[in-house]
Amino acid sequence: MKKIFYAFTLLFIASAFIACSDDDDNIKNKIHNATGTLSVKINDELRTFGSLTVTEEKYQNYTDLVLQGTQTNDNTKNIRISLGKNKLGSDSVYFVQYINNGTHYQMGSADITADITESNDTKIIGTFSGILTTINMDGLTLTEGNINVSY
Repeated sequence: MKKIFYAFTLLFIASAFIACSDDDDNIKNKIHNATGTLSVKINDELRTFGSLTVTEEKYQNYTDLVLQGTQTNDNTKNIRISLGKNKLGSDSVYFVQYINNGTHYQMGSADITADITESNDTKIIGTFSGILTTINMDGLTLTEGNINVSY
């Protein structure tokens, strides 16, 4: 009986150390109000987004920036662009989502053409384009996307 008690005690102590270990995933995200311009043509219609925010999502070895905006003349339309902080060029943008009155259109990195020329602690500058689809494969074409945002 003592051996079983001893084994359970060791198991309890070991699990307590594992459960209480230092966890780098507990780094808090920072949300910044942003200024500047975010625009894109959606199916050849120019859309401008205001009420901009940039969220810094910190991970152990990198930080992502999530730029969000609400269409200036219609608050039922929103855009979200995810990119790597301090990552420039065509591989920086890895996700774009456009929400139109509750319908979600999105694309992953394979469907995005982007050129980010600045991405740092205070500014994002670049261009993007691509094809967005819904779960039903309804699509939208994004062209002439421009980002020039300070946060």
